[in-house]
Order: sequence, then C-alpha cells, then structure tokens
Amino acid sequence: MDELLAVLARERDALERLLFRLVETRALLARADDRFLHLAAHDVETAADAVRELELFRAIVDPNGDGAPLRSLAAQAEPPLSTIFEDLRLQLGRLAGEIGAVLEALADLAEDGRSRARGDGNDELDQEILAAGYEAILNARERLQLPSLVALLG
Repeated sequence: MDELLAVLARERDALERLLFRLVETRALLARADDRFLHLAAHDVETAADAVRELELFRAIVDPNGDGAPLRSLAAQAEPPLSTIFEDLRLQLGRLAGEIGAVLEALADLAEDGRSRARGDGNDELDQEILAAGYEAILNARERLQLPSLVALLG
C-alpha cells in the first residue's frame, strides 16, 4: 500500500504540473500570443507523458492487481489509510475536473486562433506557420486522454 500511496502522490503532483502547463497555454491563446504556441504544446505533451508514466507505475504497484477505484480502496482500508485514499480521490477528482475545463477552453481558443490565422492579412507562409502553432495545441489536447485516471476515480 505504501508504494501505491507514493505513486498516487506523485501522480497528483504530475497532474498539478499538467494543469499549470494547460493554464499557461490557455493564457497564451487568450492573448493571441502566437510566438510560443509550439513550445506550449511541447510542454503540455511532456507533462502529459509524465502523467502517463505514473499511470503505468500505478498499474504495476496495484496491490490487488485489479485496478480498483480509490473509492473501493478507501472502503477496504483501515484508518488512517481509508482517509488518505479518500483525500487523494478528492484531490485527483478536482484536478481531473479542472484539467477537463481547461481543455475545453483550449479547444475553443485554438479553433478561434486557427481561423484568425488563416484569415489575417499575413502572407500565405505566415498564415501556415500560425495555423501550425494552433494545430499543435489542438493535437496535444486530442492526445491528452487519461482513461486510467477516470477508472481510478470511478
């Protein structure tokens, strides 16, 4: 159980870093600051990779090997472990909700930016470069699926 708790705590920290990168990216998009979109997309991808890696570690250290949701682990554990599992479930759920909300905003902002980039008075090459930055954000968002986290929160 100690290994699982350690991985869950690391996963919570990785999700917070991912949320931070997503919020930064949303701010860039809201300001229409196109210069750093490709870097923001890379940062989001890197943060998402760290979360996916921890999801794998979590599967490896799963004490029952069944991928039971945190709610079940909390119900089966004795205090204080039950409280710790429940606290982690609430924290991870909050982070998942915030990440979902930011991802929705990113999609809207990136779609708007991509449309603006194609319609601006820039030459064709500049339009393509700007559109590619917005596409990188949209692609990073699309690849950011965390089904294991959703199952864990079950």
